[in-house]
Amino acid sequence: MTLSNEQQTVLDLVRRGENVFFTGCAGTGKSFLLQEIIKDLKERCKQEEIGITASTGIAAVNIGGCTVHSLIGINEKGSWAHAWNRKKELRELKILIIDEISMLSAWMFQKVNCCLTIIREQNMRGFEQKYPGLKGFTTVDDDDYQAYFDAEIAPSAKPFGGVQLVLCGDFLQLPPVFNKLKDPASAGQYCFEASSWGVAIPNVVVTKTVFRQTDKSFSSMLNDIRIGNITNEHLRTLSSLQRNKLVSKNGVIPTQLFTTNKKVDELNTTQLNLLTTPSQKFETLDLITSFATPDNYTKSKLEKDMNARIPSSLDLKVGAQVILLRNMDKDLVNGSRGVVVEFKKIDIDTKNTNKGREVKRFGPSFYSKVLVPLVKFENGMTREVSHCVFNVESLGGVVCSRIAVPLKLSWAITVHKCQGMTLDQAVVDLGYIFADGLGYVSLSRVRSIQGLQITTFDKQKIGQVSAVALRFYNGTYARPPPPRYVPKVPVKSASDKSTNVLQNFLKSQSSSSSVTPSHSASDNSMNILQNFLMKSQNISSVTPSPYQLKPLIPAVGKRERDFNDFIPSTKRRKGKYYAVKAGRRPGIYYSWEECQAQVSGFPNAIFKSFETEAEASEFCINGSYGNRR
Repeated sequence: MTLSNEQQTVLDLVRRGENVFFTGCAGTGKSFLLQEIIKDLKERCKQEEIGITASTGIAAVNIGGCTVHSLIGINEKGSWAHAWNRKKELRELKILIIDEISMLSAWMFQKVNCCLTIIREQNMRGFEQKYPGLKGFTTVDDDDYQAYFDAEIAPSAKPFGGVQLVLCGDFLQLPPVFNKLKDPASAGQYCFEASSWGVAIPNVVVTKTVFRQTDKSFSSMLNDIRIGNITNEHLRTLSSLQRNKLVSKNGVIPTQLFTTNKKVDELNTTQLNLLTTPSQKFETLDLITSFATPDNYTKSKLEKDMNARIPSSLDLKVGAQVILLRNMDKDLVNGSRGVVVEFKKIDIDTKNTNKGREVKRFGPSFYSKVLVPLVKFENGMTREVSHCVFNVESLGGVVCSRIAVPLKLSWAITVHKCQGMTLDQAVVDLGYIFADGLGYVSLSRVRSIQGLQITTFDKQKIGQVSAVALRFYNGTYARPPPPRYVPKVPVKSASDKSTNVLQNFLKSQSSSSSVTPSHSASDNSMNILQNFLMKSQNISSVTPSPYQLKPLIPAVGKRERDFNDFIPSTKRRKGKYYAVKAGRRPGIYYSWEECQAQVSGFPNAIFKSFETEAEASEFCINGSYGNRR
């Protein structure tokens, strides 16, 4: 398959080292182009210089990478605690690839930018000491931090620390998934709404040549649905597809697409149980060769990403409807549908084939007289589907490999999990559309309108599309200016009278033009605090907040920089005092959980528990380096 003009333009930009976002409607060869880019980069660059990622675990496994937050070291709550442990690898990173960019939020895009910029261009420890109110890698509530970054660091720093960005996706397909009750508002915004997008992405290329659908009228209707332009003619066409009764081909029943996992699991389980033939269980085996970060979070995240794409175990019977999860050749690709016709034992050549050499690492039970399903596919071909290896790559190479039969039950699958697939036939349920672009993604999975049947659809929501994403593609989206940074004294108790008055005072100070900026954010916050205290002497019965700042004990000698800061203290618990002499935030803590957060995974951490605060203080100043808890 040769590259189209738009695809060649993207490849040339990548080779020149420029940041680029390539986009286009479904079926225009974005996934194919991304694979070509990855292949080209691997030939020209070292493994540790390329970060192959996607916004979701399913998309990441499809391209042999990992999720972007796993690679950087940011967990799902937004904590950066593990990123600093990866500073060596992140400083060697030169190119960051992110697939399915539409599902990456502005919140995460900004965090990746902040993280890479500070690790590659700033000293994080010095940064935290200078601005103690901004907790950096340990914070989840990052409004204050992000405003400071946009105002003070971003203007003079290279976006993303100078890492080249290669982004792929379609903002008119599925949007970011977020929790409206728990996540910040930016977690539901597209990443082009982030303040860093405008300076980081100068090149946007639209792929226009449609390869999936050959029917021009069907392709035209899909393009209209993509932008929310639903005409009466489109509605009549969709209504007629409710009468388009699809039939099985070579024993393969058309796949049903649902928008929820619950419906998919119910149908697949019910249909498998109806088969009276004996069941065969196919187990997987994981080899975790290295960790992106040395902690349990990484291992569980790797397994979660794998399970999203490749089931950890698979029950099959003769007659089971299955879908192929790996390209086998030009005729059998990811998304090819088939039916299991029998099981047989085979030997895999482990000497003369690349696949055999990969499988050999997992032991003889996967290549010598191994039981595999024989599958008859929709195109009439019958093939043995033997075990193959799925890799998750991070910086420096493969971090996890799973050997599995590349099949999945497919009486039904979810719309989210069929992204990137091409189906010959599909029965689509569009009665429950809960996200922008969901109807379009569902309809655009099939090659032709003859292979599409609709059970139900909501006329009002079939063309549901994001107005913001439309403005982005129309060129009318206006990015708001980055927020102004106003230092805040980090008191947490909203019930305190002092807190309420202080917050009102800070707001009046931030809007006043008479406030002269001080030398640093910490100096400014202290000046404002002093002014507030002078004006609030008449406040009575103020109860101190348990989260007020507690100054660290000043250290001496060469480690003085580790103690010249402030840490938040929480309510004291009965029991021991935990002194952290060397860790992420040295100081005294009142619970083991707080202490553990500062020393877990920190090289050469120094900490110890004491019965009194005086003893803990003495240890922080003069304690020997041989002591441990």
